[in-house]
Amino acid sequence: MKYLAFFSIIFFSLSSLAYPQESRLNKILGNGTIFFTDENNGWIFDEYHIRKTSDAGKSWEVMLTFETSKKAMYSNTIGTNLITFVNAATGYFITSKYSGISNNAYVYKTTNSGLSWLRYILSISNNVNTPNSLSNLFFINEDIGWVVSDSKNLLRTTNGGVSWEQIFSGTLSIQKIHFVDAQNGWAFINNKLNKTTNGGANWNEILVPGSTYIYTISTIGNNTWVGGYNDGIYLSTDGGLNWNKVSNTFPSGPQSWSNGYLTMFSATHGVSNGHITTDGGLTWTEKFNRYATYSGVSLLNIDNCWFYDSNGNLNKTVNFFNASEVVFHSTTNSLENHKFTSIKILGANNVVASFNNGAILRSSDNGKTWKFIDELYGIHQIRDISFTNSSTGVAVGRNYDNPTNTAFISRTTDAGESWSIVYQLPGIPNIYDEDIYSVDYSNGTYYALSRSKLLRSANDGLTWSADSTDMSWGLHQIKFIGNTGFGISTYGNFKLYKSVNGGVGWNLVRDVFCGGLSFVSNNLVFASFSDSQLCKSTDGGITWSKSGWTPSWSFNRVFFKDSLTGIASGATFSFGEGTFVTDDGGNTWSKVSELYNIINGTDNGIDYVSKTNGYIATDDGLYTLKSFGIIDSVTSIDTENEFNPQDYLLYQNYPNPFNPSTTIKFDIPSNANESIVILKVFDLLGNEVATLLNEAKPSGSYSVDWDASKLSTGVYFYKLQTGGFVSIKKMVLIK
Repeated sequence: MKYLAFFSIIFFSLSSLAYPQESRLNKILGNGTIFFTDENNGWIFDEYHIRKTSDAGKSWEVMLTFETSKKAMYSNTIGTNLITFVNAATGYFITSKYSGISNNAYVYKTTNSGLSWLRYILSISNNVNTPNSLSNLFFINEDIGWVVSDSKNLLRTTNGGVSWEQIFSGTLSIQKIHFVDAQNGWAFINNKLNKTTNGGANWNEILVPGSTYIYTISTIGNNTWVGGYNDGIYLSTDGGLNWNKVSNTFPSGPQSWSNGYLTMFSATHGVSNGHITTDGGLTWTEKFNRYATYSGVSLLNIDNCWFYDSNGNLNKTVNFFNASEVVFHSTTNSLENHKFTSIKILGANNVVASFNNGAILRSSDNGKTWKFIDELYGIHQIRDISFTNSSTGVAVGRNYDNPTNTAFISRTTDAGESWSIVYQLPGIPNIYDEDIYSVDYSNGTYYALSRSKLLRSANDGLTWSADSTDMSWGLHQIKFIGNTGFGISTYGNFKLYKSVNGGVGWNLVRDVFCGGLSFVSNNLVFASFSDSQLCKSTDGGITWSKSGWTPSWSFNRVFFKDSLTGIASGATFSFGEGTFVTDDGGNTWSKVSELYNIINGTDNGIDYVSKTNGYIATDDGLYTLKSFGIIDSVTSIDTENEFNPQDYLLYQNYPNPFNPSTTIKFDIPSNANESIVILKVFDLLGNEVATLLNEAKPSGSYSVDWDASKLSTGVYFYKLQTGGFVSIKKMVLIK
């Protein structure tokens, strides 16, 4: 067995090299499981990786990378609850047999926080055939554990997964197991509660009067709670002999018990609500909600509960569940696969972008670093943003969690650093919800249109007036110059409309589909129509002429910064789908990218101040216009330092594995005296190969770039030493 264990460690080292991934957690995948074993140490297991944090979720290290060809097998491990961690160092997971992938079931174990993993073929000592399926792995310590086999049988190990014995064989399905100690445990067998007092060898059904379908259990001392969505919560204080119904309600969704506190999440109309009970289920309190589905929760105590959402962000409760904060923003670590709704360049260095989920990204160094602003995140859907100047702006859209006021306007006076709601608009009961699709600023006035109202502000968005308008279905891509405005109808087949009285009255310009609009000056307008492709008007939309180059299919987005320079996206017969640029007023176009999904409203999705400084925001990510005609993806961005460090911390390098350079970040706490900081790199034999830093540093967050182009492929270690603090981490160079 020692030979097998050694082989497994080598196998996984080679596997990691064969499938390199960045060690930063770019996104927490929805199909995953989260465990926290104490206030700092936690794990996330998905079908691609096992990741670990040692700083309460602020940074993550990839401990194991799975082969993509076996994704289905690892996804099955998650779905059948075959993962558990006993403490910060010891964890287990099991993979079942899987057709076309594996003919054996395997047990994987780490005792050193995931640095290496032992692999054992799951063998059963009492001459029982290897099961075809496994589920519900449960360990009470580093040695003793159970797992359900073929849905009706129970296996037990007493030597940490090295060998197993079948201790129970039944005829009914075992849905869940939960053990208190080596002898006493509970199981749901055929949707009925059962109890064992001899380690799982025998089971007796426990009657819970009044229950019909219970499926979750928690034990704390002598207290046992069981519950189900249609049944409520029942409590026994005498080992299951007697039960009292303590609650008629039981919120559905992921749940976690700890020390008498229970958190539950339920989704209603797309909004996930977090509930908590502190009296054993007698009463429930909704503590927070956000527009995201919570797909995992790990509760240690009232001050340490983590849950991750469908947007890929890791959240942590604070202040006795009275609020939650996002401790890891997937957005700021990777801008790919996020749906942008707007982007604006404010002056030389400030850039503000918005997301469909209410998040705001802000950069003060022209896109080098970004800060995540979560005041509106998960609560409001941002449709558009507009700015008066480099500091003052507004965001518009709809509320997710307010059934009375369904549309909102929020305002910032510090270039997007903070936001406050200044206006809310009620919907029309039993008819429709209000929504504000677009906002624009011109000559001292903000203009915004909902489905029933014209909203205007003459004091930089501080107060708003609501007037009637004959545009009853809302407009997007609105653009005003003085009292003259253009917009595309949100409903009514997306047609182009024009107003000459500040948005009160609107007239149809052309009775055909309009995909894109750009209002450049008083009379110059570009638009893309379904019947004649890209057109230009020099008399304010009265007459239209085709541009000099007319592809056989129309552009669906178009944006001109001036009369000559423009960007458009769409599908053409000659060039296919992509993004195109012109510098002669649309007479000729050049394809510069396969990028196609520029968001609905090109004026929102593109902004540039010159041919070498601009951005394109899409449904799939953020792109930068480095030079006119060259578009590069913005994929991995370091977050601005948002707080003074409170502890010494050495982060995992990124990327990792790397070739040939990587970045190492560390924190020095605010209460530390200035001292010498030494950062060195060593090879696998302990030989020093580089000194990256050896000088005095005050409190702050620092990053050091290391170029290893002169070194060979292999495993290296980097060591931080300062003020009595020492930390060592591993990294992998691949060439």
